[in-house]
Amino acid sequence: MPDTHLSDRWRLAWWIMLLQGLASSIPWNVFLFESEFFTLRTHQEPTQLQLADNFETVELLVVQTTMVIGFMLYVPFQDHLSMDLQVLHPQIVTLATMILAVVMTVAPHWSGTVVIWLSLASQAVLGLTNATICGGIMSMASWLPSPYVQGMSLGIGWGNVGVAALSFVTLWATPRNPHAVPSPADVAPAAFAYFLGSALVLALSIGAYLLFFYLPYVQHHSLPPGMQQPPFQVHSEVHGTQERSAAVATPAAGTPTPPGTPIPSLSRKDSANFLRSKSFSERSRHGAMSAEASQEQLLPSPSSSPMLGGLPPLATSLKRNPSAADGMLGGLHRDSSGQLGGQLSREGSQHGRGVAGEALGPRPGSSSSLLSLGVGPQLAEGNGIEEEEASHPDRSWHGSEGAGLRQPLLSSEPSQKLSVPASHASDALAEPSSCLPEDMGIGSTLRLLFWWNVVAILSASVSLTVFPGVTSALCSIRNDAVTAPCTPTSPAGRLFGDLFVPFGFVLFNGCDLLGRVVAGLPPWDQKPPSMVAMVLYTIARIPIAAVLLFCNVVTSLPWRLPLKFRSDWWPLGFLALLGFTGGHLQSLLYMHSPQALPRQMRDRCGPVINFALTLGYTAGSFISFFMMSALQEHR
Repeated sequence: MPDTHLSDRWRLAWWIMLLQGLASSIPWNVFLFESEFFTLRTHQEPTQLQLADNFETVELLVVQTTMVIGFMLYVPFQDHLSMDLQVLHPQIVTLATMILAVVMTVAPHWSGTVVIWLSLASQAVLGLTNATICGGIMSMASWLPSPYVQGMSLGIGWGNVGVAALSFVTLWATPRNPHAVPSPADVAPAAFAYFLGSALVLALSIGAYLLFFYLPYVQHHSLPPGMQQPPFQVHSEVHGTQERSAAVATPAAGTPTPPGTPIPSLSRKDSANFLRSKSFSERSRHGAMSAEASQEQLLPSPSSSPMLGGLPPLATSLKRNPSAADGMLGGLHRDSSGQLGGQLSREGSQHGRGVAGEALGPRPGSSSSLLSLGVGPQLAEGNGIEEEEASHPDRSWHGSEGAGLRQPLLSSEPSQKLSVPASHASDALAEPSSCLPEDMGIGSTLRLLFWWNVVAILSASVSLTVFPGVTSALCSIRNDAVTAPCTPTSPAGRLFGDLFVPFGFVLFNGCDLLGRVVAGLPPWDQKPPSMVAMVLYTIARIPIAAVLLFCNVVTSLPWRLPLKFRSDWWPLGFLALLGFTGGHLQSLLYMHSPQALPRQMRDRCGPVINFALTLGYTAGSFISFFMMSALQEHR
């Protein structure tokens, strides 16, 4: 039998997921790292001084609050939103926001008040759109094997590193006079480059999004199980072998198909439009109907099979009563794992005399445990077991002599053997009613993802408690500053002056990216650590964050805590460790949390996990705000 395994040509789907992750992280990062530009522009008269003096804090609160609101609106209604509404339209709005920021950098006549309100409005829009973009992109990645979710995670890491490195290099290349105060005109060119670059990346990601749904590999994995188009072989001793698609309705069961008559199939364009324009509930409904319709044709009709004449459609029966499989299929062969297995085969003479059918059972030596008409391993996916179809491209079922059940099937038709790749048959038939999307509310999803959400909230809150609030106040031990900011120059060089904090940002984000890469290596690429280990891992990050408070923290008011680490290697090492563990944990969350849900439910994982991360980031931001205030000596 020909190899029906689909490969991701040139790893195009993986690169698209990486680009989507990159595009989702850049806008927020650019606004964060361009704080100097906004600090100078918001103070340009006429302005609102109270907002201008605390603009960075207000900006952070606005974006975090709107992201939380966005997720609160998004998560309950995700089932009714198409992928275009979740990703494409918000990306277009975000692109318009970046273009507005570009215009802001070339409009020096705008007052500080105008810049303040336009910037805060832009941040509010970014918070709302980023909620659906992050959730939608992870939903797209969740259709594919876990390395593609890691690709999205790596894109986020590359976005963080890229913006931090660009900020560091730009500052390094700009000679600074320690006695001169920069003007908005001095920093506008760098801001223009940042915002324009972000707009170009977003435009590219929009084009890549449209291409994503046309890829055969994506359609193979993301169409509902009943609508997947695995090429299965229909072999006839008279008419030869033809490839047909099981994607859409075919002639009624038992109706002979004349030789050469094509079976209708979804075109690639129709499949792409279906995936983009249909909501989760609509895709599930279409998939369920198509699954039942397509599977009925794998069964003999009452007229051609008296013995099975009273057998109801298998997909419907298994859905209504999964335990009825034994009664329906009688002595059908079971493999060593207890799963039903076999291949429907009919052999009849031209004169209408019934003969014994071919034995039902798996091909000898086959490692597969699926069947053409029964229960397969996808049933176990709801319990977190990863699909293995990528490693078994030749998985199929064939008759085995001398085993299983022999049935006299009376037919005057030529001999036909239908063989469906196991990875697809299971999707169409294996989901019991308890795993079907329509039976599973948001409460059930939250229960299945409960501990994953706990890890996400804890990990994000630990990171945001000290980054960037505390880390932006770290000065080199060789810097003689007593109150913020750090002295721009140092006898040891600029790296220990105004470049120390930007270098710390690059180090943190670089190690974050390294942690995301390591998450894709054995053994974590196949399965995550146990949930107990994940929770302990998250808690173990708290001391790493806490020790940064005892480094050389320089704030506008005297710092209450004593200086315990009198070498620059200590804060840099703590930053590296905190970044690595944060990236590693987040990538494990992205890669493996979808497996906690049944295959057809994995769309829901992205919004829920990203909502948990946002709650953690928001909690960490508030903890950081109050902690920084409490640890300074107020006079």
